[in-house]
Amino acid sequence: MMAEQQRSKLLSDFLRSTSHDLRTPITVLSTGLYLLGKMDDPARRQTKVDAMQNTLHELTHLLEQMQNMAVLDSLTSLPLLPGDLNRVAESVFAHAQNRAANQNIRFVVELDETLPHLPLHIERLSLAMTQLIDNALRYAAAATLIKLRTYQSGDTALIDICNDGPPIDPDELPHIFDRFYKVDQARTSNGSGAGLGLAMVKRILELHHGSVCAISDRYGTTFRLMLPLTHTLNE
Repeated sequence: MMAEQQRSKLLSDFLRSTSHDLRTPITVLSTGLYLLGKMDDPARRQTKVDAMQNTLHELTHLLEQMQNMAVLDSLTSLPLLPGDLNRVAESVFAHAQNRAANQNIRFVVELDETLPHLPLHIERLSLAMTQLIDNALRYAAAATLIKLRTYQSGDTALIDICNDGPPIDPDELPHIFDRFYKVDQARTSNGSGAGLGLAMVKRILELHHGSVCAISDRYGTTFRLMLPLTHTLNE
């Protein structure tokens, strides 16, 4: 009975959140198409087309997040094979730098080259790290620094992804990994997002038999990914 109630609540939350998140960009696109038909000025038309393309990009991103979350929910395990965490982090960070080339953000990476290979699903872990860096770019509107650090503590490998943007409100911090939860829109650069990104990160870390947490204070926010150095590997 309790499990059924949880599923019912999850479905209700999903429908309530996604109906709003889908309705807004669809309305923007519909209005934009209507206005395009009434514009004769080429410059104004191009400005409207650019705005509609941005909205379409956000809508596509939203649908991709929903699809990724559905796939992750359907999995009970991941095929984990020995991998180099530092090389995964380097690749993700390099792509992030390219995407943010026109933003006034400094990227810093500090890798612990003594880390041994550990059980990884490179594609899924890359998705988790990409989501956290994108989260910093999207939500820490005033950030000027994004830092990635790998290191070891005991039998755990850790990845810190830090930004120096505005802190997350202490009342919100316990809920940011909940599905469909959205932080204060004042922290965002564009107010978009379905509230699924951090839930995806949490699920990916669970499938790695690890965990994720967030630490936020007046100096900025750090998302910490924790992965066991040893675990049964899927051959």
